[in-house]
Amino acid sequence: MPPTDHMYELLHEAMTTVAERGDSYGTPIDDFERIAAMWNVLCPQRSMYEPHDVAMYMICLKLSRLTHSPHLKDNWLDIAGYAACGYACVVRDEEEEIAEPLEVFIGEDTIIEKVTT
Repeated sequence: MPPTDHMYELLHEAMTTVAERGDSYGTPIDDFERIAAMWNVLCPQRSMYEPHDVAMYMICLKLSRLTHSPHLKDNWLDIAGYAACGYACVVRDEEEEIAEPLEVFIGEDTIIEKVTT
């Protein structure tokens, strides 16, 4: 299935939303680290939560909501944003810089313009 304008629109909106949330709450990695620390206090019986766990569990929350309301764009948007932030948490210590402006490519065409996270 070829990508559609709706797909590009959703991804662009997710990237913009992540950037805007960063202005309000700090970087997603910092925010997820705080949340993981709180979960570790609330659930000491589990081994330590990591920041990427926050993204995975929030995606689960959104998937649950989609089973009830699959047409709500907000849930799809949030899943895309949580997936990008979770990936950023996993690779933050590697050489790749996810915090740099992002660009999405399909073939040789730039589909989504740069958005700083």
